[in-house]
Amino acid sequence: LASGELPPMLSQEDVPASRDVAGMSVFCVDNDAALLASLVEALETLGCHVIAASGLADAQEKAKGTEAPDLLLVDYQLDHENGFDVIEGLDDCWEDVIPATLMTADRRPEIRQQADELGVGFLQKPLTEAMLKRTLESINS
Repeated sequence: LASGELPPMLSQEDVPASRDVAGMSVFCVDNDAALLASLVEALETLGCHVIAASGLADAQEKAKGTEAPDLLLVDYQLDHENGFDVIEGLDDCWEDVIPATLMTADRRPEIRQQADELGVGFLQKPLTEAMLKRTLESINS
């Protein structure tokens, strides 16, 4: 974002009724505070419990003593690492294998390819509430 520019808020498009995602736990990592707040708000609107962090160190600290989430939702471009580093860095925080989805505005095909190779979900920004709901439904089926 340009200096002083407000981030785009998540679209308020109609979310089709389908599987219930209320009560799911989502661990979100994004270094952009405004986008992270928007993401948390959208997930809470869907009835999810959200833990939010700004990067790997913050995420590892917040993961201590918490139950395993249903999903890791991690931005690709962070301040000191990328989203793949965060996903790998959180891998030992819980006994369970946690599904992870990478979100990015970066359009380079190699990022999506790396996500596919690692078995990580992929969401292209800008995100909508419907995209988030579909992602949650896919791991809740």
